[in-house]
Amino acid sequence: MSDTDVDISYVKLDILDRPVGTASLELIRSYGLMPGELEIDELVDHLVETFVLGEDWCTVGEDLHQVSSGSAEVRLRARDGSSWHADLFHANWGKFSDYENVPSDYRPVVATYVDRMRLLEFGVPQEADLRAAAAEGGAVAVDRIIQHCIRMLDRQIAAVDALHTGLHTPEGILPGWARRVVRQQAADWLFRREYVTSAVLGYHHGSTGSRPDTIDGGISFPFALGAFDILDGSAALDPDS
Repeated sequence: MSDTDVDISYVKLDILDRPVGTASLELIRSYGLMPGELEIDELVDHLVETFVLGEDWCTVGEDLHQVSSGSAEVRLRARDGSSWHADLFHANWGKFSDYENVPSDYRPVVATYVDRMRLLEFGVPQEADLRAAAAEGGAVAVDRIIQHCIRMLDRQIAAVDALHTGLHTPEGILPGWARRVVRQQAADWLFRREYVTSAVLGYHHGSTGSRPDTIDGGISFPFALGAFDILDGSAALDPDS
């Protein structure tokens, strides 16, 4: 058990003939609890209602995932084949999700990607942030922020690359549903990179020049006769996408 896991085996909860042994500290705190507190009835009730009494869950490899439309779902991870570890999965498989149409065989690839991206989250700086950093620490402070962003962006696009590889069929085909998933994740990465680039341009040159609007992973050009959107989640590049 890691330093961020909490032993909850005392609740004596079995799901699919396997005991729930631990829970992540993040999950515990999401219920307003602290390690050492014994009153975790709300969490236990949620696990029972979801995975014992309910049907709004799916299998992801050996793990069990709640299916919802929230930004995070409760997950039971198979630990050593003998117990469950409860934690939060920072995505969802529900309706209108980026991953709604992912076939069960490919859910583990997506789950690995989501967990990997969770570790790579970072704040995207604005021009004002760079100027504030310069005022406090000079050019070195600004360079440190930008270099960190570049490293994180490189790791993120490497994760998207691995997702792209993992979603190909054994025959080397990327199905339409997979194209939509990869397109959205690549667009989200481009969205973040464009913000970093604009911050640097504004900081060094006082203007970002003409640029598209990047909103919710989409790219929209403010043309004279109206906005023209590309790379949004509904864009169809081929009949199967």
